[in-house]
Amino acid sequence: MEFKYTDKLINYMKEKNKNIILVELVEINTSDIEIAELHVQFATEGQKKTFMEKKRYYSKEAPYGEIILPPFPLQYSDEITFDLKKVLWFHMISYKGIKVSVAF
Repeated sequence: MEFKYTDKLINYMKEKNKNIILVELVEINTSDIEIAELHVQFATEGQKKTFMEKKRYYSKEAPYGEIILPPFPLQYSDEITFDLKKVLWFHMISYKGIKVSVAF
C-alpha cells in the first residue's frame, strides 16, 4: 500500500502547519439500520494520542507527516491518494483507494 498526496494538499498542509491525517471509521448501529463509513480529517497531536492509545489506531508514514488508520478491516488499493477539496469556504480531504470492507 502506497500513499500519495496531491501537490495542492501538501501545499495546504505546509501553509497551515498540519501534518497528521486521521482516517476514522464512523458507525451508526440502531435496531433498524447499520451504517459504517469513513471520515477523513486533519488531526492534532492530542487527537492522534487519543485515537492511538484508547481506540488502538495505528500510524503509517506518509508523503508529508503521517496517517492514522483504524484497526478495523478496510479494503486498501495498492495506491491510496489523498487530495484537498473546497466546499463553500471549508477545506476537506478527499480520498481514493480505501473502502469499508464489512458491515457491522
